[in-house]
Amino acid sequence: MLGFGKNQSGKDVYDIVKGYFDSKGYPYQADDENLILASSFGGDDMPIGMIINVNDKAKLLSFSARLMFEVPETAKAVMLDEFNNLNANINIGCFCLVEQSPVFRMVHFYGDAKVTKDLVETLLGISLQITDMHDGMLKGKLPEEWKASDVHDSIMYG
Repeated sequence: MLGFGKNQSGKDVYDIVKGYFDSKGYPYQADDENLILASSFGGDDMPIGMIINVNDKAKLLSFSARLMFEVPETAKAVMLDEFNNLNANINIGCFCLVEQSPVFRMVHFYGDAKVTKDLVETLLGISLQITDMHDGMLKGKLPEEWKASDVHDSIMYG
C-alpha cells in the first residue's frame, strides 16, 4: 500500500545513497559512522556543495545544498528577505542561512516508506535544480563592494 513496507534502518538508507553515488560515478566523501555523505556539483552559475545525511532516530534523509558564497553581516537582512520571498513559492524545501553560508535544505521522512536509488536521484535532482535556479540571483543581491573585495571570489566560488 503506497510503497509502505519494511522499516529500513538508517544504515540501509545510507548504503542506498552511497550505492547511488557509486553507480553514477559521482565523487564523494563519506562519514560512515555518522551516516553523512558530501559531494559537489557544477551548476550553471557556480558549484553547489551537497551534504546528505541520514538521521536513523528520526527516520530523516536530509539534503543540504550549500551555495558557494558567504553572506556578510551587512547583507543578512537583504538575503533573509530574498529567502522569505523564495520560500513562499517553493513547495518542497527551503533556503536558510547556516552561519554565513546560504543553504537550500530538503528533508524526506522515510519511516515505513522504502528508500530506493530512484528516490535518491529524484530528491538530489530537485535539491540541485532549485539551488541552481536561484544561486546566481541570490549572490547578485550582495553589495558590490563585498563582491569586489571578497577573498573567496575565485573560480571556485563564481
